[in-house]
Amino acid sequence: MSGPKLTAMILFGALALVFGFILSATIVGAFGGFLTGLIAAAGVCALIWFADLEKLAFARGFLGLGAVFIVVPIVGLAGLGEQVSEVAVQALETGESVTEDEFGAIAITSIFASAGLVLGMIIGLILILIGGLMHSRARKSAPPPINPQ
Repeated sequence: MSGPKLTAMILFGALALVFGFILSATIVGAFGGFLTGLIAAAGVCALIWFADLEKLAFARGFLGLGAVFIVVPIVGLAGLGEQVSEVAVQALETGESVTEDEFGAIAITSIFASAGLVLGMIIGLILILIGGLMHSRARKSAPPPINPQ
């Protein structure tokens, strides 16, 4: 493994872990947020690991981090939907209505999840654009492969 690949794996893996945790911890809890960040970091590092050229390592890091910013809030909204349905089913089973505290918690969580989704989409698309431009430039400037004969 070369130095730029290792540097990209450490840098973008740590960023994926942190942002995966931040974007999902409010919805799935601290342990679920940590696991989400760990899975995101492993995915980004795997993407960088299989880069052919060292120049592609940072481009793939940007692509992977952009994917984290897009996918994690979507998964978080799915978790929020599960929480809302669980509260609704529990209220139907007990015959009681949802209390103001529960409704307030659900409303605040949904506002944060929606804001995280919008922010994640914008930042993720910018990172994917940067990574795509870097990836195409690195491919164009790469020397042609040597054919062993």
